Amino acid sequence: MDLPLRLARDCLVLDGCMESLLTAEGVDPGVNHSELNLLDPELVSHVHQRFASAGADCLTTNTLDASPLRLVRAGIVEQMIAINQAGLDLARALRPQHILAAIAPQRAYALGDAAEAAKQVECSLRAQAEVLVEGAPDALLLDGFGELGELKLALQVLAGFRETPLVVSFSLAGVQSLVDGSSLNDAVALCQGAGVCALGIADAPDLESALASLQALTKLTALPIYLEAPALLADAIGVEPQPATAQQSGTWAEVFRQHGASMIGFGRAATSLHCAAAYASVGGTDRVLVGLAKEACLNV
Repeated sequence: MDLPLRLARDCLVLDGCMESLLTAEGVDPGVNHSELNLLDPELVSHVHQRFASAGADCLTTNTLDASPLRLVRAGIVEQMIAINQAGLDLARALRPQHILAAIAPQRAYALGDAAEAAKQVECSLRAQAEVLVEGAPDALLLDGFGELGELKLALQVLAGFRETPLVVSFSLAGVQSLVDGSSLNDAVALCQGAGVCALGIADAPDLESALASLQALTKLTALPIYLEAPALLADAIGVEPQPATAQQSGTWAEVFRQHGASMIGFGRAATSLHCAAAYASVGGTDRVLVGLAKEACLNV
């Protein structure tokens, strides 16, 4: 069953942040993580395996750093096609129910004046999307877009790939505004006009913010909503955030589902245990037994 139909029927669980898990495995956080698709495919596959075995319905490709603009900075732009193809192949090898091909914001990597930077971003987005779409993912994921101008440009570019469903997640500065101060209402309207199949919020700082954002989105759109459960919690301003427990993630996943979320993912610092708890929480008895049993075996 294709992804839009699944979202109309089920609440799906996504994997967690690939970058965080790779860093936990000893990878330098300053390196281009997508290059590991070629340099250390076993490690990338290991992270995918942890989430797949924990019960994730959807795996996202390790391609957030794989656009030409991001690869130029790492000095490996000539490997763009191979890196993106490998990202798709590594996710597909786990045979998940759905694969989301991830594309990250790129404006910060462009040079020159506004017009030149927009041209660079447009070319970079198109080049990466062409490779990813050729690999037939279940959807493209524009992940964590916080600038309305770049989002508009990305949607214009991806209009040429309408045969592939598109999921968009926003990066917010508040419940009702993107990072650049643009209104969430304008961003939602833009996405609906572009035929996006689901909308979401990336990296909500806490449960209260996540729920407030979810409620705001449900008032603005009837589209399926994707929400990331916080994996780090701060009890007070200035206090170092602490990891959320797997039990908390499971509880929040059920709360998000009850409030209308159709897709539940995880942000920075999430592990496969968080995924397993969410998988158990939003599924039936069989899902509980399978998801937690597989994850328990991995942690013996």
